[in-house]
Amino acid sequence: MIGLVYDEINKVEDTKVKHVSEYKFLDRYGEIGEYMRLELKLLLRNKVCKTSLRMVFLIVILFTCAISFTEMYDGQGMKNFIMVYNFVIFGTMFLANLMSYEGNYIDGLMSRKESIYTLLRAKYTLYSIAILIPLILMIPAMATGKLPVLNCISWAVFVAGCVYFFLFQLAVYNAKTVDLNAKMTNRQNMGGGLQSLITCAAFGIPLLMNFLLTTFFGDTVTAWVLIVIGAGFILTSRFWLKNVYHHFMKRRYKNMEGFRDSRQ
Repeated sequence: MIGLVYDEINKVEDTKVKHVSEYKFLDRYGEIGEYMRLELKLLLRNKVCKTSLRMVFLIVILFTCAISFTEMYDGQGMKNFIMVYNFVIFGTMFLANLMSYEGNYIDGLMSRKESIYTLLRAKYTLYSIAILIPLILMIPAMATGKLPVLNCISWAVFVAGCVYFFLFQLAVYNAKTVDLNAKMTNRQNMGGGLQSLITCAAFGIPLLMNFLLTTFFGDTVTAWVLIVIGAGFILTSRFWLKNVYHHFMKRRYKNMEGFRDSRQ
């Protein structure tokens, strides 16, 4: 740990590149595909993002294996918690810092008209598709009957719609740059009051909703209610993403000043 801190403070960089992926399959999606390519490179090439990605995979796999092949979490409350957690953790891990990673090169993004709106659409598309990852990882739990298939699908839709809607509001208010390579010395720039509040709500409110709806209406009705709510937000995503973009542009000078001042 001391060695890592020393390297980060003294800007000792690892410049070895073993393989460069171009993600040419995204070419067919035009400008949206270009920004999806940018996001994939952000996630897979930078130290902070790669570490977070590995941690998310590890947590979801451990929880899924524990609930599928052991009796550790056979209680209904714990099953519901793991089901919600596995879907929500992926979004909160990255979307809680929405635009903070881009603070490293925000000046380049702002040089093109509506590039932020296209970036937001690309991020939403990519992270919505990424919801399939925890859904696939939870197949053993569904196959063993520990988690109902309908419930898992309903939470996938609800998180991609409703939860992401609230997390994307952070794009307007996040104004601190997160260093893409500093894991040990980067904590002072991580988080804020509103960010912490929305992140906690992203976990707490779905759990509370699930408890109340299940108590009064049962599992099946709860699942369909979550699907309807989530699908509504997904189908209207272009409208509320446009709204996020407009609010971001109103605060752009304040945010850009914050991004510049917090760069290391």
